Amino acid sequence: MFKRLFFAINLPEKTKKEISFFQEEIKKSLERGVKWVEEENLHITMAFLGSVREEKVSSVISLASEIKKAPFEVLLNEITYIPKDRRRAKMIWIKGESLPLVSLREKLEKKLEASSVISYIPDKREFTPHVTLCRMRSFEWQRLSLLRIPLLEEFEVDIRFSVPSFELMESKISGRGPVYRTIESFPLKKNC
Repeated sequence: MFKRLFFAINLPEKTKKEISFFQEEIKKSLERGVKWVEEENLHITMAFLGSVREEKVSSVISLASEIKKAPFEVLLNEITYIPKDRRRAKMIWIKGESLPLVSLREKLEKKLEASSVISYIPDKREFTPHVTLCRMRSFEWQRLSLLRIPLLEEFEVDIRFSVPSFELMESKISGRGPVYRTIESFPLKKNC
């Protein structure tokens, strides 16, 4: 039996509400062509593990629990299409910055890569802390007039939140989309 796993930063409820406000604002001018991420599913993915054998999950938890890091803050400050070209976009992100988050992800990836527990292949792209707001339904998106695709630069974003932990999450695909469940939470401790 396998579990589809990833490491993530779960967002505080207040932060999810703030992000949800921007989703609602974008929806006003973008009525179709996208699949919105539900408020309860908003998160920052750090590392996607893929399918992991159930008997190896406890070893993955042990690896992650060795990581020492102090709590830190994340700033989300830009809403953008990914890729940037509106016509070719596949997603809309709210992205930001946090050097401690980048550092935490690097530590996690090094542990996973060096371990023989799972065969983890790190993502070679530069890591940008982000929350996915929606994914484009390519067929519908390609048919939209450019005039119907909003510019996102008009949104002024300044969302800050503290990160007290990171989580090992399971993703189950259901008929109405992914359902995420926290398998283990790893508290960040001061003086690390």
